[in-house]
Amino acid sequence: MPFDYIDKQKLVWRSTRRAWLEIDICFSRFLEKNNLDFLTEEELKAYSFLVNLEDAQLMPLFQGAEKVSDQCTQRVIDMIRQCMVI
Repeated sequence: MPFDYIDKQKLVWRSTRRAWLEIDICFSRFLEKNNLDFLTEEELKAYSFLVNLEDAQLMPLFQGAEKVSDQCTQRVIDMIRQCMVI
């Protein structure tokens, strides 16, 4: 089932209500530079998967210390990492 406007808004809300400020900032910067409308359905599914991970699981992915086996999910992680200030 495709993501509709409400689904995307829920993703935005969940992205910016994190327990760890660092993860909140990563997602927020990504959303400032990218509109979820420009992601493919497959990328939206990957983004949704990431948003639903625990912050402790996300940090090593965003730091580049770990990678995921799914190419689409890794592509979305890389897009998020590109928006991070180093």
